[in-house]
Amino acid sequence: MRASLAALLGATLQAANPLPEQVDAIFARFTRETPGCSVAVTRGGTVVYKHGFGLATLEHNVPIGPPTRFYAGSVSKQFTAASAILAAGAGAFDLDAPIARHIPELPPYAASITPRQLIHHTSGLRDYLELATLSGRYGPGFVLTHAEFLAMLARQYTLNFPNGTEHQYSNSGYAMLNVLITRTTGKSLRQFAAERIFTPLRMRSTHFHDDRLEVVPNRALGYSPRDGGYMVDTATHNMVGAGGLFTTVEDLVLWMRSPLFQSLGERGRLSSGKELDYASGVQHGVYRGLATVGHSGGLNGYRAYLVTFPEQGIGITCLCNASNINPRALSEQVADLYLDNAQPQPRSVKPQTVKPVITREPVDRYAGTYHSRELDTDHAVEAKGSVLRVQGRTATPLGPGRYLANGATIEFTPEGFNLSTARIRNMPFRRVAPFWTAAQTAVTASLRGLAARDARNAWATGTQGTVLRTRDGGVTWQPAGPVSTLDFRDVETPGAAVILMSAGPGDASRLYRSADEGATWQEVLRSPEKEGFFDAIAFWDADRGLLLGDPVQRRMFLMRTTDGGRTWARVANPPEARAGEAAFAASGTALVTGPAGKAWFGTGGAGGGRLFRTEDWGATWEAVETPLRRNAASAGIFSLAFRDGLHGIAVGGDYQRPNDETAAVAITRDGGKTWQPGGTLSGFRSAVIFRGSEAFAAGTNGLDVSQDGGVTWRRAADTLINTLAVKEGTLWGAGRALWSNR
Repeated sequence: MRASLAALLGATLQAANPLPEQVDAIFARFTRETPGCSVAVTRGGTVVYKHGFGLATLEHNVPIGPPTRFYAGSVSKQFTAASAILAAGAGAFDLDAPIARHIPELPPYAASITPRQLIHHTSGLRDYLELATLSGRYGPGFVLTHAEFLAMLARQYTLNFPNGTEHQYSNSGYAMLNVLITRTTGKSLRQFAAERIFTPLRMRSTHFHDDRLEVVPNRALGYSPRDGGYMVDTATHNMVGAGGLFTTVEDLVLWMRSPLFQSLGERGRLSSGKELDYASGVQHGVYRGLATVGHSGGLNGYRAYLVTFPEQGIGITCLCNASNINPRALSEQVADLYLDNAQPQPRSVKPQTVKPVITREPVDRYAGTYHSRELDTDHAVEAKGSVLRVQGRTATPLGPGRYLANGATIEFTPEGFNLSTARIRNMPFRRVAPFWTAAQTAVTASLRGLAARDARNAWATGTQGTVLRTRDGGVTWQPAGPVSTLDFRDVETPGAAVILMSAGPGDASRLYRSADEGATWQEVLRSPEKEGFFDAIAFWDADRGLLLGDPVQRRMFLMRTTDGGRTWARVANPPEARAGEAAFAASGTALVTGPAGKAWFGTGGAGGGRLFRTEDWGATWEAVETPLRRNAASAGIFSLAFRDGLHGIAVGGDYQRPNDETAAVAITRDGGKTWQPGGTLSGFRSAVIFRGSEAFAAGTNGLDVSQDGGVTWRRAADTLINTLAVKEGTLWGAGRALWSNR
């Protein structure tokens, strides 16, 4: 805008002076028996009207007044935007630099998003409230933490559009600003906004409500209509940024006349240079031919509206506590009383209804269950005659293969369907088939080891000297190992070699190596200790690898190779073991390697449940306690998996209690330095592995999958699985049989 909002707010030309009774009449329907609203009007920054109508709490007959505090919904965004601008001005971050440097959990698709794009809704991030709704989580009592929010966004494969190219309102952008502010300033958004905005402006009744259980003095409860009366429908979120503000109309008056509010009016721009109507948490608009700057808000039973008419110097704010109240319409009626010489408001255009398209396509072909990995949820599609129902609701045909259902557009594809809403585009759902494809093999052994070279070539090992390989993606498997009755618990494929590990007391623990894909084998190592017992092997690359065994003389048994497994040497100073502490050879995955010389192994037993980590190729080790310690010989850590050098999962439990769900999973986000309990698994798990952002945990009673790094899990299959492997998107499983999933 050419003139500053500060100057324009001081203007009082062409303004009327209505009687208070005229404003009161607009809110007359809100009585001592209903919820209602608080309203304030300013002219030139001076309050010319403020009043409350209706009840703040129906239960206690508490009236609403100007000091009543309301949840302001998306009116909060302008305070988040202002906080981000202030934090950037103080050097916390650059408004035009990628946020990924501060929020590394974001996947590559979001790496180039900037804070300015978050502020102006040009990031392309899918809206987290709509994601929660589609996943079936959003509803009464819905609670979401910021950690769960980040995990939800990390599960998405794409943006709605390339960042910076379009404008689409998204609550995710402002929730992400909260995370950014917190991490770069060392203060919560609540603390930062209080110090930099609310306290200086004397907004003593305003705060970001990041503790849903906190008592708020003078709070109005939210309500929604039900059965001719009302039900309590109050906001229960801990999330702030996109919303979360509790405030009063009196405090919003202080805000509207502040220079900081007035500075937010600069409009955003797309990467093409096109100017937007949206600015920093406020919307530029027109009412009766007059320019406006404001924003609405609403969540559960709360509704809010703040609007200024800069050229007339008029500001109006209206806060209400029932979901069937429209504060914008009420504010516009108030504006009509204060605005002289304004043009008549154009007639509102009635929204066009979607007319069904007559199609003769057979709809039964669409019936089935469809799964979204990004939402971690299923949608059921039913066909009854010529009618299609999605999630139990009738779908309106829009054309061949296109339907409108539950406010979302569904377009069927050969693989499933793509779903789009107002703030989510092309969310893929894929038709659900049986999770596992069974292999053709008559093996009777218990299979414990798995390794895959690619999507077609893999190796499996087990008891009774069993060594199998497949060249056709797991359809058929053929014997390929040395003649033996050993118990082969692990197999690895470093470079062009294949390494087998047998487990057993003393010299029953051995390593075999083949350089010709199993045509010939060479025994390269036998346990040098009579009390030895090999547990797992893992390789960093074609040359460097580690071997883990049970402790010998209270020292963990560790050996290293630097020539692809041809020769092995003992680690000079292995870490000490506690009494009763050892590793488990259940799946060959108690030891894993990572980038830049990192490796980890887990222990169990009466003294176990610890994790050991190295960052120097196994030369030195650090011991870390985990939540999986149980002080039982049959319990502890059985398997580890790391998505990268920081994010990892440990699983286990007690193999003698396979259905016990307690102390079965722990997660780390700092490379294994610290561990926290993860979500609930279906019981004991002997193997865990990542496939991209998905994590799979397998055990004797089935398979669980997590889309958020182990925070939450869902059942994927009931098949007994001892061990897992992943290569080129194919997940392999082995137990009493061999399975694959693509």
